[in-house]
Amino acid sequence: MLMTCDIDGVVGDIVTALLREVNGRFGTRFNSEICAKYKTAENLPKQYQEYANVAYRDPRLLQKVPLFPDALWGLQELVAMGISVTLMTGRGASEEWYGDRSIVARKFTFDWIVNNELPVNGVLFVDPSEKHCYAKLFGVAIEDDLAVVRRMAAPAFVDTVLLMDRPWNRSAGAIPGVERVKGWKGVVEALRRKGK
Repeated sequence: MLMTCDIDGVVGDIVTALLREVNGRFGTRFNSEICAKYKTAENLPKQYQEYANVAYRDPRLLQKVPLFPDALWGLQELVAMGISVTLMTGRGASEEWYGDRSIVARKFTFDWIVNNELPVNGVLFVDPSEKHCYAKLFGVAIEDDLAVVRRMAAPAFVDTVLLMDRPWNRSAGAIPGVERVKGWKGVVEALRRKGK
């Protein structure tokens, strides 16, 4: 069985890294509740949006992203179940976003995967607007971005689409063809139930 999963918001806790970076760099005091309080990124306070935009475009941030506490365990469990895992990320995929730092963003991502000893077979750097096209190559996809999940769940794209439950995607409710999972324990349980 082939599976793909997003990095930021699924394996790596980009929100924690971003908050640390923004608060450290700009002397602000934003906390993790900021993402839970606002239903969409566009509704976040303007000051936070501006700071986060500056910090997120810096490829060095990608090295500082902590793993979600159960991510390594979950990936190891999936590999033990015979599932081949490939990460798929928008990190460094868009020259428009990272500019001439795209290559650096990719290198930092590879280093991050190695340093965290993630048991994956590879990584695809894909523009987020095209993730659903590449996801067709896999039987299972795990994602936290609602727009990407909706495209992946369209008929004839991906057999099993799992939405990693996060504060920023809870406003969506149920999405046809998508199973919402809570953490990596939920991922493992869902795939065991499906016999993957």
